[in-house]
Amino acid sequence: MESRNRGKKKPSLRDLSRLRLTDEERDKLVEQFLKHPSSPIVTAILGQALLENELDQLLRAHFARRDDDTWAKLTDERGPLATFYSKIVAAHAFGICNSVIRDGINTVRQIRNAFAHSKKPLDFSNELIIRELQTVSLPVGKRTKLYKELSEVREFAANSRSNAQRNFIILCMIILNQLLDKKSVRMQAKKRRLTKRLDRLSYRNQLAQALMNFPPGQPVNYLTALLENRTVDPSPPTPLPSLKKDGH
Repeated sequence: MESRNRGKKKPSLRDLSRLRLTDEERDKLVEQFLKHPSSPIVTAILGQALLENELDQLLRAHFARRDDDTWAKLTDERGPLATFYSKIVAAHAFGICNSVIRDGINTVRQIRNAFAHSKKPLDFSNELIIRELQTVSLPVGKRTKLYKELSEVREFAANSRSNAQRNFIILCMIILNQLLDKKSVRMQAKKRRLTKRLDRLSYRNQLAQALMNFPPGQPVNYLTALLENRTVDPSPPTPLPSLKKDGH
């Protein structure tokens, strides 16, 4: 007897990294991220995980094929989106994030990688990590909210080295809010497109119904009145008087 699982791909540990967070799960992680600072390495990994989750959802929405199998191939070890770095590059190419947000995500990525691959104990007070936070990219517009927020990250990193972990968390939250705003704008645009599509469908249904009820011999304004939900006199229209020819 043939196995029912024949031909199906066996689940792997890598599949766990492709699981998307629900909004509730994300909010719980954010709460833990903000209110209960963990060890430095946990903070670094959790910060990247939150950003990568939102980046994955925004990227996935840009592809015509969005099923799980296609996404698994894109993020496979041989796929074009196999690494977090490749996802950042793709997000910038798609216009999901500008160069400032791209650089900010890369800062988070580099700090996370330092913690994940360091063979010695590491914390956020390390001089190299402080330098990364001090060189966060700033937008051109100095009056923007984003400029002020990222400038504070730089300033806090320079003057409050003992709170560098807190500065990293702030940087992650600034970027996370930017990505969430982007997703919100996209969802609103999708909702508007869906509303227009439904309106067109409703109009077509009304038109079809009106055509089915269109009495023979009625003028065009009868159909217009039906579509505008106006009361229409169902009686046949008065025929036009016939033209009489002169006897000449």
